[in-house]
Amino acid sequence: MEKSRDGLISVTVDARGDLIRLDIDPRIYRRPDARLLADTIAETVHRAAETARQRVLEVFAPLIPAEQMRAVIDGDAAAVMRLFADQMAGRKGT
Repeated sequence: MEKSRDGLISVTVDARGDLIRLDIDPRIYRRPDARLLADTIAETVHRAAETARQRVLEVFAPLIPAEQMRAVIDGDAAAVMRLFADQMAGRKGT
């Protein structure tokens, strides 16, 4: 979960950064600025997704090289297969 800088918006994302919950404090309506609200939501979701991504990398660090895990998170199947092939061939740097 991540909160907006003003604490009025909180978002929860899953391990891939997909939004699964959005909570808006009613006090947000004291300053009716739709553009600011949209920007604040977008920024908060972005920060939550990046936090989730970093947490996944930390959890899997002992098992999977960070570069390979990033490729998995990003859905980059070609990079995953290339990195896996490099590992199988014993090439360093993966």
